[in-house]
Amino acid sequence: ATVCGADGESGGSARIAWAGPTEFWTIARPNALQVPTNEGAVTLCRFRDGRVAASFASPLTGNERWPALSAAACREPADCWFAGPVATTVDKARTGAFHLRWDGTALRSVYAPQGRAVTDLAADANGFVETTTVGPQSLSTTPAAPVPAEPLPLLLHELTGADIATDPFTPLPRDGVPPDATELLALDRDGDRIWAGGG
Repeated sequence: ATVCGADGESGGSARIAWAGPTEFWTIARPNALQVPTNEGAVTLCRFRDGRVAASFASPLTGNERWPALSAAACREPADCWFAGPVATTVDKARTGAFHLRWDGTALRSVYAPQGRAVTDLAADANGFVETTTVGPQSLSTTPAAPVPAEPLPLLLHELTGADIATDPFTPLPRDGVPPDATELLALDRDGDRIWAGGG
């Protein structure tokens, strides 16, 4: 596409989420062919039947600026989630792992209170599952902000409707590995099972 694409040199890691047989979303930075390029903005585009059905962009000014989103998944055309690192609104009123939810009519922002960056999303029978890092960015040594309530990092979250709930999974203790040193970086499905991997 000449719009809603990603510049290979500055586009970072683009993502695709299938919402139906002929409908999908892309996460990217604006393509260098776009005029104006809106340099630094994050874009979400919905493609349907081979055409761009809608596009959304993060404003470079204003109270809420989207961070570089790193995860996307859809269950159906009217149920999609997109997520990334920890973000804070300019007025400091909202903070946490940044999410956008598409409900079929509008994109709405959601901030996960745990403050752990999201690395991947996968749809399941009840909603979505997401993996997170220990810190606010992928492979970060910086503590999560805001400080999570759990004594050990809980790195799997369930998204049902517009709610985000922490799953009680904790990493298996290993000799020589601190309790907060394991991160989950990817998800995939195998039939009715979801696998999470990390390091």
